[in-house]
Amino acid sequence: NTRVEGRKAGKKSWEFHARYGWTEKKQELTHLTEVKAGKIFQDGRVTINNLTAPGARIWKSTEVIEAFGSPEARRLTALIDLSRFGADPSRRSDWTALRAGYIKYTPSEKKSEMKDGVTLTKKGMTIFANLINIDHDKKIADLVDKIRVKRQDGTIIAAGGRYFGASEQLDVVGSAEIHLKSKQITTNINCQQ
Repeated sequence: NTRVEGRKAGKKSWEFHARYGWTEKKQELTHLTEVKAGKIFQDGRVTINNLTAPGARIWKSTEVIEAFGSPEARRLTALIDLSRFGADPSRRSDWTALRAGYIKYTPSEKKSEMKDGVTLTKKGMTIFANLINIDHDKKIADLVDKIRVKRQDGTIIAAGGRYFGASEQLDVVGSAEIHLKSKQITTNINCQQ
């Protein structure tokens, strides 16, 4: 029952509860196992909440935070606030459920990486991808390798895509299939972009 937190300039950067943890001899790297109730902050506001993972690492000098699933197919789970990624970052929180095998947050670059079977789920929509790279400053997310977006009105399947948060636009590329249903009308589109 270890509680560990990191701070920068008096503001909390992260907070984790773990079964146990240790810091390496030179104090550069902290290892945590059986993480629960984890929080990651960006500019003083919680952006990842309720992080549960078999393991996590925090790098002191770079402040990079990593969380891992395990080979036994135990995946990490969390809630991610996507409101800060949208057109109006001042709006109230927009929590989305996250499942993945690995996540990494690099505060100095304001970039995140999620990989190994990423699933983002919120009311009425699920996004699947093998890899998602997010640039928080530019509000752009690259979805890589076999993406699928499932909504109530249809699905999109493609090799990859890019999501622009400011305009809330998704561009897909590579053997894209779009299947839409509206009342009794079904539309199927096959294209490259």
